[in-house]
Amino acid sequence: MGVIMSKNYDNLLKIVDSSGYQFQQAVEEKLRSLSTNRGFDKILNEHSWCNEKEKISGFIDIIAIHDYARLVVECKRSLDASWIFLLPTERQVETNTARLGWGYRNDSNKQILTGYTDFSFVPNSYVSNFCVIRGTDSNNSSFLERLCNILILSQDAITEEELTASKNTLTNRILTVPIIITTAQLFACKYDIKDISLKNGFTSKADFEKVPFIRFHKTLVNENIRDNIKSLTESNKEKERTVFIINSESLEVFFNEWHINYQMKMPWNFENGF
Repeated sequence: MGVIMSKNYDNLLKIVDSSGYQFQQAVEEKLRSLSTNRGFDKILNEHSWCNEKEKISGFIDIIAIHDYARLVVECKRSLDASWIFLLPTERQVETNTARLGWGYRNDSNKQILTGYTDFSFVPNSYVSNFCVIRGTDSNNSSFLERLCNILILSQDAITEEELTASKNTLTNRILTVPIIITTAQLFACKYDIKDISLKNGFTSKADFEKVPFIRFHKTLVNENIRDNIKSLTESNKEKERTVFIINSESLEVFFNEWHINYQMKMPWNFENGF
């Protein structure tokens, strides 16, 4: 079959490039190329999901499967954009903690337990709960929070799907890791809260550090998973989630180092543990 030439070739290419699908495919190909010791057992793309409780559905860009872990990946091409994460003095230390989702099916009574717990996860990074975004396609301050909220709802949905799909499923325990991979440049804005003026709200001085990835951690969901919440403080903690934000040029660094500490005490009780 011959190549079809068109005078509108450039216009067609612009239409294709506007979709961002190629970026998603490039990320998927990069994940497939990782070394075997840090690679994945299987990689899925465009996986449909439905969160019945929230009455919302969609497609997950990429699910990377390794052992019990499900890395739920959203690819976000953000043209000429900078995502600036705020780091007051007390947050200017890297951490290995991440609040991740988990699910467990008790095969004796078919009960499914789910929740979120702090796990040890490397590589280490800064953690921030505020992000300022400026760019051509994302200039709303709540943009990242909305994106993270949908990503978390999607990972909760696939946990339910996999654990209820079949009694013959390969695993009865799952850890989910939400990840956003973006072309945006990521910066940590380091400052002292004492340098912020109460008169106009401006920061008198700050240092900026370009970072390859960062943990975005805050209350990112609307409802508690557990019914026995006893206080507003407990409710606030219950709604906290960690989402990893990774610059696309740092994929290899992050994914060649990633590791979850499976030796820690798990949040459910069963005889043999992990």
